[in-house]
Amino acid sequence: MGFGRHGPNHRENPETRKQLGLKSMKANTKQRTLTKAALILPTLFILAGCQSSNTRKPEISARDIANAEASIQTEQCRRKYPLDRKTAVLRAKCMNDASEPIMAYHPHPDLNNVWRAHIVLIAEQFRDGKITESELHAKAAEKQAQLTSESQRRFAASNPPIQPVLMMPMPTPSPMMPYRLPCPPGPYTLACRN
Repeated sequence: MGFGRHGPNHRENPETRKQLGLKSMKANTKQRTLTKAALILPTLFILAGCQSSNTRKPEISARDIANAEASIQTEQCRRKYPLDRKTAVLRAKCMNDASEPIMAYHPHPDLNNVWRAHIVLIAEQFRDGKITESELHAKAAEKQAQLTSESQRRFAASNPPIQPVLMMPMPTPSPMMPYRLPCPPGPYTLACRN
């Protein structure tokens, strides 16, 4: 029998363990494992709960889906119909159809309809050779600026600016007597006057 730090090594001899009233080595190991698990598992669950509550999945709205669909369809129109005189009108009509999913979310649908009609009109002028490609882009940019300005004007008209809160006038301060330190009883002449 060996001697350890704390006396005879009773871990090795099962009979000595029984006499001392100690459990078997296997039972002791199981108990330690269960104790560790009882401490570790709740901690892991708490940490996992903290992690899952802090991570939020972004919500995708119907408007986001419509914008994504419109972007994909617009890109398909650009690939299918390159900008040239033969395909200009087909390209404009394709792009108008591609923007259809987002029409429901446009704040001023009438302005969007004006834009769509104007794009087809200048595409027809380009196809017929009445304007050049640079004039086509210039006319589109000019119309877009006009419609953006009109949309902003409508927004400003429907949402008046917030009126400033009227502040009450501050009362005029009254003259205050200077603070004098209280004087302890006694004949003091420098700082205190009685």
